[in-house]
Amino acid sequence: QITVVRSNIVNAYALPGGHIVVYEGIINKMQSSEELVALLSHEFSHVQFKHSTKNICRSLSSYLLISLIVGDAGGITAVVLQNADQLKQLGYSRSLEEEADREGMKLMQQNNIDLEGMRGLFKALKAEEHGTEVPAFLSTHPLTSERIKAVTAEIESNKNQPAPHPELDALWQQIKDVNEYE
Repeated sequence: QITVVRSNIVNAYALPGGHIVVYEGIINKMQSSEELVALLSHEFSHVQFKHSTKNICRSLSSYLLISLIVGDAGGITAVVLQNADQLKQLGYSRSLEEEADREGMKLMQQNNIDLEGMRGLFKALKAEEHGTEVPAFLSTHPLTSERIKAVTAEIESNKNQPAPHPELDALWQQIKDVNEYE
């Protein structure tokens, strides 16, 4: 199930149970149907691999372990350990994002959709950073510049030729028309 939220936020995410939330702001930054396919393929991969559920379970298990070790979940030691664990969780989250990128590209290739859509999506996200990229170790996502490099390498090594998808282009035009008149 896909829900579009009317907001200028440039983001999308997947929730447990197969729900994908896409903000109108990210749609407005897109230039092609292939970019929308790239976004949805990425988020679908999160759903398919249950990344949200895995992340929640990992966080809860870490919190419970820290509580058992320290004995006082509110104490200073617990707070320090919990913050250290959060930094570790960021690395885990980045690995899930990388997996969703790879799997999203596979889905696009299986359907003969141009991977330029993925690169275009990442370039649009890069433009939103306004030159201020968060250090990788503090981010839940891989650096956008690294994501662009990864998709570029995949495009260069890809032997599949994308096919035209007039039905996707027609749907894309309908989405753009709706956003234009509302």
